[in-house]
Amino acid sequence: MELFTKTLQLQIELLLLMVVGYIAKKTKIIDNHQQKGLSELLINIILPANIIKSFVSTNSITNGYLFNCFLMILICLLIQLFTLIVFPYFFKRFDKTKSNVMEYGMLVSNSSFIGIPVVEFLYGSIAVTYTAVFQIPLRIFMWTAGVSLFTENKSSFKEKFKLILTHPCIISVVIGFILMVSRINMPLFLNDTIKYLSNSTTPISMLVIGAMLADIDVKHLFDFSTLYFSFLRLVAYPLFLLVVLNVVGIDKLLTEILVLMTAMPCGSTCAILAQKYGYDYEYASKIIFVSSLFSIVTIPMYPPNFSPLI
Repeated sequence: MELFTKTLQLQIELLLLMVVGYIAKKTKIIDNHQQKGLSELLINIILPANIIKSFVSTNSITNGYLFNCFLMILICLLIQLFTLIVFPYFFKRFDKTKSNVMEYGMLVSNSSFIGIPVVEFLYGSIAVTYTAVFQIPLRIFMWTAGVSLFTENKSSFKEKFKLILTHPCIISVVIGFILMVSRINMPLFLNDTIKYLSNSTTPISMLVIGAMLADIDVKHLFDFSTLYFSFLRLVAYPLFLLVVLNVVGIDKLLTEILVLMTAMPCGSTCAILAQKYGYDYEYASKIIFVSSLFSIVTIPMYPPNFSPLI
C-alpha cells in the first residue's frame, strides 16, 4: 500500500505538470514558437546538466559494492542491446514515424524522474547508488542509438555520426564519465549551478509535453497503438526480465531494482527529441501520458510489493 501511495503521488505530480502545460498552450500563454524554444533549452542546456549531475552523484563505484555496480552496468547493457534488436519486430505494423517513437520509448524508460524516488522510498540510499549506476548505460544508449532513431533520414552516415557525436548530451556523458572516474571535485558555484539546472528537468519537460498534448484530440489518446505500447512497456517486458533474472540467479535486490526500472513508463525525452527532429511528437506525447497513467496501477505489481513474483 505504501508503494502504491508513493507511486500515485509521484505520478499525480507529473500529470499535474502536464496539465499546467496543456492549459498554458490552450490559453496561448505558450505558443508553438515558445514550445520549440523550451524544447531546445531542455536538450541543449538542462538535460546536459542533468546528465553531468547523475554521473557526479554516482559515488558507489569506489566502495565495497563494486561487483554489484559492475553487474548492474553489464545487465543494463544487455537489456539495451536486447531492446534495440528485438523490439523493432513488434512495431513493424506501424508507420515509420510512429514505430521509431515506440522503439525509443522501449529503449528509454522514465527510470530517473519516477524510478529513483520509488527505489529510494523502498530500499534507501544503497539502492539509489545502484540505480544511478543503472543510468550510465541507459544514458549512453539514449544519446547514441536513441538519437539515431530520430536522425536516420540524414543523407549520410558521416553526417549522422557527426550529429550524434557533437550532440550536447553526448558531450555531457563524456564529461560526466571523466568527472566520475577521476573524482575531480568541481568548484562549489559550478556544482550548484549544474544542480539547479538539473532540478528543472522534470517540471520543464512535463510542461512541454503538456503543451504538445494540447494539439491532440483527447478522444484518440487511448487507441490500439498506445495501449499496445503501454502493455509492452509496463507489463510484458518487465515480467519477461523478472523471469530471466530469476532463472539466471541474480541477486534479489538487483533483480528487484532492474525490474522496477524496466517497468517505468516512457521517458519524457521521447517527445522532446521527436519534435526536434521532425517525428510524430504528438504521438510521442500520447504514449508518455498513457504509459505514465497506467503505471500507477502496474508498478505496484512488482516486487517487493508483490513478493510472490520473486
